[in-house]
Amino acid sequence: MTHELPEIDPDLDLELAHSRTLRNHAGATADIVIPAHNEESTIAQVVQDAQRALAGLKMPNGDVIVSASGCTDNTAERAREAGAR
Repeated sequence: MTHELPEIDPDLDLELAHSRTLRNHAGATADIVIPAHNEESTIAQVVQDAQRALAGLKMPNGDVIVSASGCTDNTAERAREAGAR
């Protein structure tokens, strides 16, 4: 899988990695934390996208965590239903 590198303003003088791999990090884990506020209608898709990202990184033990404090809708419940913590 190859990805195009994003265009970066040369004045920023940033070096981008041309490839990323976790081959040398056996046993590594990663979690994705998603801040959300009243996102009931979209949070399930966001959680699923995050789960696919972890699978693509071959991080089956990684967690998707949704921070949904202060919501006045069912964001937290929809996130849990989608598999987030």
